[in-house]
Amino acid sequence: EIHERSREFNNELSSHVHSINVNMGINAGTALVGMTRFKGSIGTRMTYTASGPVTNLAARLASHASGGDILIGDETKILIDGLWPMYDRGLATLKGIDKPMKIYSLLHKEEIS
Repeated sequence: EIHERSREFNNELSSHVHSINVNMGINAGTALVGMTRFKGSIGTRMTYTASGPVTNLAARLASHASGGDILIGDETKILIDGLWPMYDRGLATLKGIDKPMKIYSLLHKEEIS
């Protein structure tokens, strides 16, 4: 739905603003969740967040994505294989990840035949 909305935004406002692409990285697994305190110029605030290697990999996949890609790794592919069309993007070297890893791109609704 996020990709659909960004395409609608681009179509409606293309003559007024530059188009936007929403890139995503999705990963599955166990993460640490809890409250985090942030202190800044406007005071202290609390936020509930997930962290750890699982969320780090999702962020790295999102950083590697372009043109509205939704990227996933092997573990997530195993969990959703057959539920959503995807294609193999080959090996990618991601920041902070020791070895190149196989990544996949989920197909957008308009790419599904």
